[in-house]
Amino acid sequence: MAAAHRNYVAYYAAPENDPFRDDYSRVLTSFEHEGSRTSVELLDLVLTSTTIPQVFVMEAQNAAGETRIYLLHRPQRITAPLGGISPWDGNIFATNGEVVGNLVVTVNFPTNPFNICPAMRVRSIADISQYFLDTDNALLVPPTPAATAGSEECRARYVMYFPSVLITPELLNTQGTAPQRFWELVLPLIESLGFC
Repeated sequence: MAAAHRNYVAYYAAPENDPFRDDYSRVLTSFEHEGSRTSVELLDLVLTSTTIPQVFVMEAQNAAGETRIYLLHRPQRITAPLGGISPWDGNIFATNGEVVGNLVVTVNFPTNPFNICPAMRVRSIADISQYFLDTDNALLVPPTPAATAGSEECRARYVMYFPSVLITPELLNTQGTAPQRFWELVLPLIESLGFC
């Protein structure tokens, strides 16, 4: 009998729920910008793969105009029943944040979530860490000039798969996580697991 979990953190922490826990490369490779999957194919795969944990990370601005990082999970397309109508027909929704009591926050999943972002130059891990140490409550890392030592050009998808082994309770805040705090929580986990 499958174990019942009181919240998403417990569900994602259970190794039996995560077939990729020992090797995320299979699923992460699908999201690489030069991978063989188109953005439409990825979305179709995501919407039909309902038996595995699906958590996606994205950046957006909140109502106050502050940059936040959100974890969205369990996306699904709403369809009107045969012969019925619905204002949500065809829209894709996802859960944002943790289960609170027996309630969840549902949000629109981004349109074309797996399209590829324009190329951008990014700083090294050490430079980003130092920037956050030097800049209290930084909302973002400023653009990186081409001549910046240790920087590299990077492309990614607007919304990316997020390994469930990296999820902490604080990251499932419906209000999102400030970029600096996200970095402080996730980078040590990434390094301890040998992801970089």
